[in-house]
Amino acid sequence: MAAETKITIRVDDLGKADDEFGIDGGDLKLVDGAEAAVNVLIDGTPVAPKVEKGAISATASSLPERNLTVVVTRKDDKVIRILTYNSKTGQLIPVKPV
Repeated sequence: MAAETKITIRVDDLGKADDEFGIDGGDLKLVDGAEAAVNVLIDGTPVAPKVEKGAISATASSLPERNLTVVVTRKDDKVIRILTYNSKTGQLIPVKPV
């Protein structure tokens, strides 16, 4: 069985609303009732997020030996935030827009 890495994403990981990029407070909602309100891609691969106590988690198919890129989008695929998952510390780091 392949090793897996669980990545937990909290609202705080998404940062603040950003009018410049068209991201409002409603876009930062991770959970809608018992369902995830967002889509998640890890290194470009769609991963089904699971709801966990007001946060969501997504599982990468293998234990990373390098950092992973995590993209959080709304259900209509609008990008909310791009994060880097640091494989050594387990932290999510926001990627600053250029």
